[in-house]
Amino acid sequence: MEDREWMYSGWSRRSMSTEWLEQTKLFLDRAFSLPNLVENGTINCPCMKCRNDYRHIREDVELHLAKWGFMENYTTWSAHARLGGPVQNRWMYQFERAGVRSARNKTPRYDENGPSNDSSCTIDFFQYQGRYTNTQGSRILKPDEYKAAALYILTNIPEMYDFFVKFQKEEWKSIRVEPNDKHRRDLRLNGWKIGRGKRNGPNFFDWFRNECMKTSGIDNCLSELSYGFLRKVTSYGIYDINGYRFRSEKYENKRSGNASINSGVCVSCTDDEDNVTEYYGVIEDIIKIKWEGSMQLELVLFDCRWFNPTTGVRRSPNLGLVEIKRTSRLQTNEPFVLASQVTQVYYLSYACKTRSDLIYWQVVYHVPPRGYV
Repeated sequence: MEDREWMYSGWSRRSMSTEWLEQTKLFLDRAFSLPNLVENGTINCPCMKCRNDYRHIREDVELHLAKWGFMENYTTWSAHARLGGPVQNRWMYQFERAGVRSARNKTPRYDENGPSNDSSCTIDFFQYQGRYTNTQGSRILKPDEYKAAALYILTNIPEMYDFFVKFQKEEWKSIRVEPNDKHRRDLRLNGWKIGRGKRNGPNFFDWFRNECMKTSGIDNCLSELSYGFLRKVTSYGIYDINGYRFRSEKYENKRSGNASINSGVCVSCTDDEDNVTEYYGVIEDIIKIKWEGSMQLELVLFDCRWFNPTTGVRRSPNLGLVEIKRTSRLQTNEPFVLASQVTQVYYLSYACKTRSDLIYWQVVYHVPPRGYV
């Protein structure tokens, strides 16, 4: 068997050897030349992220391999060989028949095993991510979307707490009124409003960027976040994380005969008085945002349509039943949620179509994650 040590010795996150580039090109040339491997111009992608579970065109496979490298222990090219020989061995060469991917050793269907970001980043939810697939194109976030996403991310980073406290202490000018949640959100997004014709105070994003520039000793990851992420984001149809497979509603609407609906989500939030509220919604889009900088940070958010938790949700504690009114909407500009924070739910419509108290309501079913009872 030929030596394929180059697959791992010649690649790192920061550079690739000349041998790695040449051998990878030869590998792709051969794979895309075999009719039994190519389907609609795509092959199984053997990168650390896709692990032969997803198919891509050559350009995307090249990008994946350059960014994440080959999946571990893939010196036996079991998914990239020509047909021939006995039926049970037709997916590999004769000398490669040991280590066949089978039902016993295949990657779990919803295995997230996504790439971690640069190890120098100390923020927890950047350390491990899920797996996205089925690119749906890209779009530019509107200004209000951008600010809502940026604020949601920063407020979910424990290391940012002291900065928010300092910002409020410096920028909240009212002596008589103690700020509530609504006041704090408006202050962070728009800054202190002094009055017509007068200059407002900085919003949190400008204040935090300036704070990182003038203060030494701030974590490098937080400093990189202070410059903001790119406004152009990539949309995906599927995201696997925490034992769930999530799909966006617009992706599901393009597919006929779906065996399941995977766009329902639930997230629990706690207010200042430790009251817990469950928000139910539908994933409209799955977006990946990226920061410029040496750490190459990226994060996946769900862009959701939320049902009103007051008028759009009713509970029957004695039955353990939760229902949502599918026509209700939460009228706030807070659509985003971290993919790692939600659980999956399914909304089941009533069979009866004549009763007015049931026709717009659906029963919430909490989906257990794969691998859990």
